[in-house]
Amino acid sequence: MALPSATCSAQEKGSSSPSYCSAGANPSNSNCCSTQGICNKNDTWVSQGVQIPYAMCICIVGGGNIAGAAAAWLARQHKNLCVHVLTRQPGRWTRNVKVRANPLCRWASMEPYEANIKVITDDPAVAVSSASLVMLAAPAHVHLDLLKKVKPYLKPGCILGTLFAQGGFDWAVESALGTTQCQLSAVFGLQHVPWLARWEEYGKSVEIIGPKEFLCMAVSPPCARSMVQMIMQFCFDQPCKLLPNFLSLTLTPSNQIIHPARYYSIFKHWDGVRAYRQDEISWGLYTEFDAEAAKYLALMDEELQSIKRALIQKCPDLDLSTVRPVQERIVEQYGDDVKDRSSLQTVMSSNKGYASCRTPTIAVPGGFHPCVQGRLFQEDVPSGLCVLRCIAEMVDVPTPTIDLMIKWHQKWMNIEFLKDGKLNPETIHLTTTPARYGITTVEQLAATTLRGCSGSAQVSNK
Repeated sequence: MALPSATCSAQEKGSSSPSYCSAGANPSNSNCCSTQGICNKNDTWVSQGVQIPYAMCICIVGGGNIAGAAAAWLARQHKNLCVHVLTRQPGRWTRNVKVRANPLCRWASMEPYEANIKVITDDPAVAVSSASLVMLAAPAHVHLDLLKKVKPYLKPGCILGTLFAQGGFDWAVESALGTTQCQLSAVFGLQHVPWLARWEEYGKSVEIIGPKEFLCMAVSPPCARSMVQMIMQFCFDQPCKLLPNFLSLTLTPSNQIIHPARYYSIFKHWDGVRAYRQDEISWGLYTEFDAEAAKYLALMDEELQSIKRALIQKCPDLDLSTVRPVQERIVEQYGDDVKDRSSLQTVMSSNKGYASCRTPTIAVPGGFHPCVQGRLFQEDVPSGLCVLRCIAEMVDVPTPTIDLMIKWHQKWMNIEFLKDGKLNPETIHLTTTPARYGITTVEQLAATTLRGCSGSAQVSNK
């Protein structure tokens, strides 16, 4: 299955005539985009019958830590890809982003390098129109807005996806694109980002912190799975496992329960006013993961597993076998980086992949406040906990710990997501819950899930 060819404008190449990229002849050729497309085996990477153009044009949408790392990783010279970045702050970026691995991570021996990003812009017409692959690298709560922004410029046959599919990415795609989705070759979502990363200097240099052992992803339609799997493995140099459906990604025990448990254990006594002294804060977000955080994480994890079991009971056709307990999932995904597997607390605190993560705060006069405007609130509550709570309501599963976390976080967000023991219909539009997209029953949830994997829903009345 051949991927649609990548093109870039003559202005981007600095020439009015086509420039062909032949990976076999000159893999370091900087003119990586062909206006004529790629049509022979010398210009493709072939694996298991899947042909991937070396000159493929890829657009990264976003400007945060993961967007920077992804763009710079894909723009390594030897990959010979044409990388575009769509960001709100193009003026702060350089095309030659510097990349290095954190000395504590298992990729510490990786040689630092400079990327070669072709286009950095805030204009979606320039960034997206020529891309054969468009990847969102942004928080789940802004996926819908970003999808609407790129929709007019998606070329027929392109692949659209996200590097982190928490919060119902497939629902957002269907809502934003409508019938335009039918013109795409595929839609995909990664279960987790390929690595933790952070800007050392925004737009200039990025540090890779915690790489995964492998990637997991869902792809729709099924006929495109092998193609997208091979592309992701080529792009990120990691094995990639296929998951049965997007609901498996939405239910994955990840940031949506890890972050709330940890942040609550650090700041649960905050009154909204007092400033914490530096010595009062556990700065190692994971290395100092305490027993209380582990307790709340385990409780939410069990509630999530109860939701999964109830869904399977209601709809036996749903394959949620990859939604595993959080401790198992982390050990499998980080492998030998987890030094102590004796308990959930030690799995979190001894994971080398988490070692460099610091507790996010805001500096204020006299000390520090919790970072209420950061992703740990703005993403993990409306696009994490609320999503789980919405599905729990569909299957009548009580979630006392998830409720506790929503109530504590929403107090500082000044948004009442949970009201009178139920999700508040007046704030549903601020979430990415199924209800936000008109999915309010198990039947509808199963139908949307199975539609993406060519299944049909059989819902039990039990």
